[in-house]
Amino acid sequence: MPTGTGDHDASRGDRARQVVPGGWKRVLLGFAIGAAVGAVVGLVLPRDDGPHRSRG
Repeated sequence: MPTGTGDHDASRGDRARQVVPGGWKRVLLGFAIGAAVGAVVGLVLPRDDGPHRSRG
């Protein structure tokens, strides 16, 4: 039997989650990009309110 210390020998609890440095920055950057794209789409696409009667 091999006695290596690779990932295949680690139990599931040992490698359940890996913490990456700068993860919060990526989350905030992704949120900011999504908000910017949503704002652009909201400004570019026409509103679908249906026909309007003119007052007057």
